[in-house]
Amino acid sequence: MMRKYLTITAICALALPVPTPAQDYGLGGMDAYISASNSNMIMTNTIISNAAFRASLKKKLRSKSAKVAAPSRQSNKSTSNDTKADYIAPAASLNFKTSPTIRKRSIDQFLASMQNADPTGARALQERHSKTDFFASLGTELGQYNMRTDNIGDAMTVWLINVWMGANGISDDPHATQIQAVRLQVAESLRSSETITKASDAQKQELAERLWLNASVVGSMITDPRVKSGEMRGVLKTAMSQIGRNMGMDLTAMQISNTGFSS
Repeated sequence: MMRKYLTITAICALALPVPTPAQDYGLGGMDAYISASNSNMIMTNTIISNAAFRASLKKKLRSKSAKVAAPSRQSNKSTSNDTKADYIAPAASLNFKTSPTIRKRSIDQFLASMQNADPTGARALQERHSKTDFFASLGTELGQYNMRTDNIGDAMTVWLINVWMGANGISDDPHATQIQAVRLQVAESLRSSETITKASDAQKQELAERLWLNASVVGSMITDPRVKSGEMRGVLKTAMSQIGRNMGMDLTAMQISNTGFSS
């Protein structure tokens, strides 16, 4: 039976059950665990740290409409190092060809970053990885909602919603209609970025997989009963709000509706 709601947090958390720092150590440890995962995702001079891209995404998430504009036939006047007026690439430009080598490296780097914050948890993660294919499980769950692991827009959509939920102390997933609206907003922003659309398959895959793995950490904390209330909930909200500020967005001022995010 098709589920009425897309379990954005549960998809990531169930695909890879990440040991929650709340289980083993206190608030400082939880913050370190989140920071380690986030540092693994945000790399210097990558797409996500590009100022023009961040400005474009921020503007799009303020939009009251998630409609994707048709490509313009007019000449493009450069407006930044990353975007051009009226530029929008085909939807397929957000897909990438997956390399097993890059995927292994993404997982290895993720586990290494977790090792520094929680050696015991990292070993447990490694054991789970040896028995379960995270991306295969994730792909199966996402497929029923027409989302895929080899699409950078889908990865950023799930990651962004997870972070927004964490920043606002929300554990109930948005409705599938709202999620699809955010997906359109994110896709339009990405498709108007030449940094994204003209990136190599390897560059797209590296960022997408860091987003998926980071979302698995956030999702596991949002769904953990011990983090849904009390002081640890506040730590999660603070950490996720900081991620938003790093992206130039106040996540606590953003709402989600059937037209996507707005503020």
